[in-house]
Amino acid sequence: MAKIITLTLVTLLIDRDASTKLPTTVPEYEQSILEEIYGEELVTELETRDVQFEDFDVGTAFAGLVKKYGGNADSDAARARYFNRERDLAKFIDSRQPSAAKAEAKAPALTAAEKKAAKAAAKSGKDAPPATDFTELLAGDVARSPRS
Repeated sequence: MAKIITLTLVTLLIDRDASTKLPTTVPEYEQSILEEIYGEELVTELETRDVQFEDFDVGTAFAGLVKKYGGNADSDAARARYFNRERDLAKFIDSRQPSAAKAEAKAPALTAAEKKAAKAAAKSGKDAPPATDFTELLAGDVARSPRS
């Protein structure tokens, strides 16, 4: 089964000068780099949206960051300040995943004995709560006991 991750895409408006405003959509992890390059007060967040990616490769994403920001010493320094190594980017992305995905990833696999015990309990109905029929209550047809 392919690993699916969620990334937040951020639409930013970068105010380069009095007459130049550049709209751009980048993954959330690039926002801090752009704020470092242009100045936090000149980068305005317009919109965010979560997008799911199947088989996301952190190595490719990191290589893209190095290529995108590596042409200029200042921008490369800003990139390195936040994501100096591939594992820095991987930690950032992992920290932004929904909690259910984290719990699923961290949940230890059941041992063969645990699987066997769970199957036996399911067959016997041992752990199942007793079934309660609430249809009479919902319909208002519950007979009241006569009072003496």
